[in-house]
Amino acid sequence: MLPELRVLYFEDLAVGLSEDLRKVISSSDVVGFAEVTGDRNPIHLSEHFAARTPFGHRIAHGLYTASLISAVLGTRLPG
Repeated sequence: MLPELRVLYFEDLAVGLSEDLRKVISSSDVVGFAEVTGDRNPIHLSEHFAARTPFGHRIAHGLYTASLISAVLGTRLPG
């Protein structure tokens, strides 16, 4: 689902303006990100491998989670 586009005008801007984005990251999101980036580290893709790490389960790519800021800046805040 695409984020809803929010239109802001100059008068709408103020110090401290904030917005948030909530997304449940699915297995297919992580697999798709691995395919696009080529980062196939087993911590992201193998439940068996990840179970033996301090995390105890698969984790999303750090850059995937960081890239979600693009949705906020591009659709909700002036970016």
